[in-house]
Amino acid sequence: KTKVLGMGQGVSAGGGAESTQNQPLNLYADSAGHFFGNLTVNGASLKYVVDTGATAVAFNSADAKRANIDYLKGEKSVASTANGQVVAYRVKINTLRIGSIVLNNVDAAVIEGGFPEVVLLGMTALNRLEMKRDNTVMTLTKKY
Repeated sequence: KTKVLGMGQGVSAGGGAESTQNQPLNLYADSAGHFFGNLTVNGASLKYVVDTGATAVAFNSADAKRANIDYLKGEKSVASTANGQVVAYRVKINTLRIGSIVLNNVDAAVIEGGFPEVVLLGMTALNRLEMKRDNTVMTLTKKY
């Protein structure tokens, strides 16, 4: 069977339905220019904001507990934030889903207390994604 592809379209050698995993994700800026969305960790859906200034994906302790992240077993460290220095725990997220994009073995930090208010989608995840911005639309595509 022959299939005509347009410029930039990929080909799948699979024998079934085309996979929807790792498709590009469009995010739309809010009135302040921030890009929010929902991600999933261990079955828990959590709100995030794209934060290129955050070194790592960062959770507050309540969100970490909701996602069954046993952060107290992580490596304790001190992190510098916009609110000063805080105690943080370095953890590894087995699977992080953003839309249909799946990232495995993502380094993250958990900060005790209520900061950050939403998960910071920081560079330990963003480095694995191609980010394109066109005015108020940001498109995230998995690199590898």
